[in-house]
Amino acid sequence: MTRMAQKIARLGCTGVLVVLNALIYLFFQLLPWSDWEVLEKWLALSREGLSHGAVWQLLTYQFLHATIFHLVVNMLALWFVGQMMERELGLRRFLVLYLVGGAAGGVLQLIFQGAGAVLVGASAAVCSVLIGFCTLHPQQRITALIFFVIPLQVSAKVLGWGIAIISLILALVGWPPGIGNLAHLGGCIFGFLSMRLWMRKAL
Repeated sequence: MTRMAQKIARLGCTGVLVVLNALIYLFFQLLPWSDWEVLEKWLALSREGLSHGAVWQLLTYQFLHATIFHLVVNMLALWFVGQMMERELGLRRFLVLYLVGGAAGGVLQLIFQGAGAVLVGASAAVCSVLIGFCTLHPQQRITALIFFVIPLQVSAKVLGWGIAIISLILALVGWPPGIGNLAHLGGCIFGFLSMRLWMRKAL
C-alpha cells in the first residue's frame, strides 16, 4: 500500500469527505466570479437543472458551500458524528446515509422553494448522519452549543427531535432567508427512517 493510500485509509470515509469539501471550497474561492457562476449553474441543485436532466446535481450540490462559516459548521458536525457512524454502519451504509440523505433533503427543498432558487451545501447530508446517530443512540448524552457558545447537555433523542422541529418551524416562517431548512428536515427524515429500517434488520 502506498503512503497516500495509507493516509487515506487512516482518514476514513468521514475524513475524506471533510478534506474533499474543504478542497472544493478552496478551489472555488480561487476562481474568477464568472467561472464560479458557470460551474454553479451545472453543479448546484436547482429545478431548472433537474428539468434538463442534470441529475448529478443531487450529488454535486452537497460539496459546494456558500461561505466559510457554512463549510466549517457542516464539517465539524460531520467529523464528530460521522466517524462513529462510519464504524458502526460500515462504509456502504454510511455513504447511503450521507449521500442519499443529502439528495432527499435537496428534493424536499426543491418541492417548495421558488423555481429560480439554487441549493448548495452538505447540511442535509450532515443532518441525515446526525439524526441517524440520535436514532441509534437515543440516550447518549451530547453537549450541544446553543448559538455556538452556550454549552447544553441533552440526550441524543432530545437533540434529534429539536433539530427536526426547529427546521420545520424555520421553514414555515421562512427565516432566515436563503437557508434550506426543508433540506435539513428532509435529511433528518431520511436519517431517521433509514436507521429505523436498519435497526429492524439488526444492522
